[in-house]
Amino acid sequence: DGQVPAEVRAQLGRLQFLVLKVALRDSTLFSQKNHPLRVLINRIGAVALGLQQTDPDGERVSSEICRIVDALLSEFNGDITLFVRKLDEFDQFVARELLVAQKIEHAARALEIAQNRTRQFVHVSGMLADALAEIKIDDYLKDFLLNAWARVIERAGRSDAQLEQRMRRVAPDLVWSVIPKTSEQERSCLFGLIPSLLESIRAGLALIGWTVQQQGELIDWLIDSHRY
Repeated sequence: DGQVPAEVRAQLGRLQFLVLKVALRDSTLFSQKNHPLRVLINRIGAVALGLQQTDPDGERVSSEICRIVDALLSEFNGDITLFVRKLDEFDQFVARELLVAQKIEHAARALEIAQNRTRQFVHVSGMLADALAEIKIDDYLKDFLLNAWARVIERAGRSDAQLEQRMRRVAPDLVWSVIPKTSEQERSCLFGLIPSLLESIRAGLALIGWTVQQQGELIDWLIDSHRY
């Protein structure tokens, strides 16, 4: 989420290889939404967003997140109870921040909004995963839909229900577009679909801040897939 401060995103980025290590050891990281490492990472992102209301500069929040990440990287030895302990410590920090700021209602509402965004993204991504479970598609497209496009749908839904529906319709259209066509009628439908599909894709990716280069890589992949 582009609204999460850059410093916090950088700290979360430091956890990439730790998450990979845990995933290789513990497959429940993928199947359990309440896995302590997943909960901790989601909580950090949501709290960093919400506590901007009480700490505009984000110095205290960033400092605490940095401390948590340093501890995870230095202390992890395979025991996932470390994540539970750090989650408890982080929650205690949040409670203290809310009390000190004396803006509990305002901050709590901001936290609720941020957490709802996280839940909505997980929900959309899960729905897409279920829909794609029985369909054989390229791994690149599947990853794009479950991650980038799920974010697009969540972002569109924050302010415009019609735009959200438009972004939702892109998913089945995009999947159908790359499935081999067996008749001239299907190929004709594909040619008619491509302009509006590309327009919607570009509009959606702009919502989540994709660069021109990132969009270009996707469009190149689509051109090759459609030609095939």
